[in-house]
Amino acid sequence: MNSSSTIDTICSDMKIKGTACVSVFWGSVGFFGTLIVGCITLLIVYTCIKRQRGRGTKVHPDQSDNTYSNADNTSESEVRKSLKNLKKVKNITVQVYDPRLNAKPVVDEVIKRLRRNFHDSTQFKEISFVYDVKPGYPLLICCVNTSRLETDADIAMLGITDLKSAILLVCHHVPEQLASKCSSRSLIASRFQQLAGIVDIAYWTGSGLYECPINRSAIGNISVPIYRIVSAQNKTVA
Repeated sequence: MNSSSTIDTICSDMKIKGTACVSVFWGSVGFFGTLIVGCITLLIVYTCIKRQRGRGTKVHPDQSDNTYSNADNTSESEVRKSLKNLKKVKNITVQVYDPRLNAKPVVDEVIKRLRRNFHDSTQFKEISFVYDVKPGYPLLICCVNTSRLETDADIAMLGITDLKSAILLVCHHVPEQLASKCSSRSLIASRFQQLAGIVDIAYWTGSGLYECPINRSAIGNISVPIYRIVSAQNKTVA
């Protein structure tokens, strides 16, 4: 009897310990499982944030150490430096290409504002045909956003081979109250990444290039890639 009682006690004891071990095991699995899921979630969130931030920057492969970014990301110090130096550089030729010829008043106003920040000898040469574009010289491509932005940009860039010397000027036809919504951030395909820069401006029929934050920063942000292209030219010549 005593022997049987002892065995029952041992079995009962082992059962309790076994249950406890199983509980600890599953508790550990649950803890590490939650930890792994949490880490994966954080990694996904970090990747999404990094990718979203990256959309605002237009980088040419040869400029990875000194990148140009869109208007709302370009540093003020870099803009000031470019504008200051462009006043000193003589005989700059900036090509201006408007393939649809439907933004001339706006383009004329942009050029007028740019002239104030460049040396007096600077020439803004209007290009009528894509085959007249001279590679290696700053090229301002005018893109009027009338429908789907990517389609409009592709049409404007059609036939342009030297993308690293080209700045895409996206002209948004919107009233002043909608100017803050103008953005070219959706242009993230590799062909757009090859451009020297992408700059947004806003205008409206009858008002032209009105005063707003996006237009006030546009001239400086056009000047940054132009100065880089000109600097690269001078180094090559030297």
